[in-house]
Amino acid sequence: MKFAKGIAVGLVLLFLLPLGAWGDGAFFPSGHPVTETDQLALLAYDQGQETMLLQVSFQSWDSDLAWIVPLPSPPLVEEGPDGVFASLSGLTQPLVLWDGQLQESAQRQQASPVQLGPKGSGGVEVLDRRRVGLLDTTTLSARTSGELERWLQENGFLLPEGASTIFADYVQRGWVFLAMRLDIIPLLEEIPADGLIGLVQPVLLRFDAPWLVYPLRISSLNGDASAIVLYVAGTHRAEADGFAVRWAHQVGLEELSNPILYSFWNAYCPAASYLTRLEAALFPWQMGADLPIGQASSDQPFRKVIGNTSHWSAGYLQAMAERFVLQAFPDGSVWPDRPCGRAEGAAMLIRAMNIERTTDEVSFPDVGNDYWAGEEIAAAQAEKLVEGYPSGEFQPEEPITRAEWLTMLLRAFPVLLEFIPNDPLFPDVAKEHWAFRTIQTAGVLGIVIGYPDGRFQPDGDITRAEVCAILSRTVLRMP
Repeated sequence: MKFAKGIAVGLVLLFLLPLGAWGDGAFFPSGHPVTETDQLALLAYDQGQETMLLQVSFQSWDSDLAWIVPLPSPPLVEEGPDGVFASLSGLTQPLVLWDGQLQESAQRQQASPVQLGPKGSGGVEVLDRRRVGLLDTTTLSARTSGELERWLQENGFLLPEGASTIFADYVQRGWVFLAMRLDIIPLLEEIPADGLIGLVQPVLLRFDAPWLVYPLRISSLNGDASAIVLYVAGTHRAEADGFAVRWAHQVGLEELSNPILYSFWNAYCPAASYLTRLEAALFPWQMGADLPIGQASSDQPFRKVIGNTSHWSAGYLQAMAERFVLQAFPDGSVWPDRPCGRAEGAAMLIRAMNIERTTDEVSFPDVGNDYWAGEEIAAAQAEKLVEGYPSGEFQPEEPITRAEWLTMLLRAFPVLLEFIPNDPLFPDVAKEHWAFRTIQTAGVLGIVIGYPDGRFQPDGDITRAEVCAILSRTVLRMP
């Protein structure tokens, strides 16, 4: 697996630790459990520097919480912006398919260092201490794992069984440890009976790293299975062993229309043009090593689609919706039996064939530069897949016939038109029909079947569902 170049984004699981109550410098261990209900991080990698935005939600019966993040080099710790993860979640949410309807289920500032906690001792060096909002943060390096554990225990961290082996691995590799403590005593008079449930403020980290790596191994100390979501932003689609793709697509002004995400992306991911969302549920024994994130062999777009429908084209609709070929209308509907327009037909073909869109000016006078499918129509024209009418117009909003759209598709495979039978396959498509060779070829290849009465109806309007069916058979070889 090749390492992703440029910028990358990921979710890093954190090792959350309970702390006891602090009073007059003494530590009183409580022994209460802490549950991580969600762990989020946005990780950017560019020219040897990694940027990580962290946020954790939790449930705990302790008033002091802390967690540790291992890093390959000392980080600059800053307070992160709110709303980025909500924006990413909204952008990458799955589509809901039901009965044929598809629904969409600033300038950087360095934090000021402050003196927090005790100095380093023995073989542990305190590289940095600062307060970031409600967080007390300390960056540590250690000569041995034993010295690191001793420092953590002396400073109130309760370490689970197995920590020695994990810490030793990171220490041997020369990594540092960012210990962060959330002190919520000033916010509370007492802890509720069902525990504290909250969301830790975002924390922004920047540090040097030889490549993009997801520090997965320390997450095995959490003891239970973990649901992991990785957001990966770069120049190509990403992949990681054991992770399923849930969302993958190029990122432009349309995807970054949310002002919060747009601002963060321009500040920390300016070179990225592609976003991938990866998910996995891993048990501790599956987290034996840190996880490299690599570049996928293809930039094929993908989106998770959930639900079911009784429509005959349900499987085809889902397949094309997953790949962003089929788009919903603003109200979330698909209208599979609606006639497909000429612009829609060209746009769906360009997306399905993964042909790069172009910003070249379209020569059709009725397709302006700001037309919603202008780039797709320009790409189709450049590939000689579409032609205009004798008047020179494209008439993008007019319905396209079955023969016209099939001709557009088969122009991408001109060699196939050389191998066709002479005897008509469909009784209503005679040899004299202008699209006879195209329709015959499609029939032989099995990408068109015809209606139950055997006819093809070449001059009838093709529907959105029929376009999805033909593309699924052509590109994905679905039956």
